[in-house]
Amino acid sequence: MRVAELNIEQVSGGKTVTRDDGGVIYQRIKAFWNDYERISVNFANLLIASVSFMDEAFGQLALEHSEQELRKKLEFANMSRFDRALLNDIIMSRIHERSLKNPQHSPRKHIKVGVLISKNRRKD
Repeated sequence: MRVAELNIEQVSGGKTVTRDDGGVIYQRIKAFWNDYERISVNFANLLIASVSFMDEAFGQLALEHSEQELRKKLEFANMSRFDRALLNDIIMSRIHERSLKNPQHSPRKHIKVGVLISKNRRKD
């Protein structure tokens, strides 16, 4: 299986606050999307805590891809609990937004939000 490794700290250069900063991550993920079976996003234990960054980097993906596609394609490692909760909220909000715009893409009634993002695994 081909897995793309994306290290948030290295790719962003430590800039993890604005939508423009998140856009850098989004563009890298989009560049990997069709060429890799999985994309492993390593947060390197950074605390991001920026809605703007997270929404631009990952929320946009939920407008373009189904929940199942996101689960299959993305995995997250070395992520703080706070950022994981923030990311789950953003993803769920964008999935809901997508379903309102396009009812045939409506998510299941009871999505297990914690399952959307893979467990916090540390890479040594």
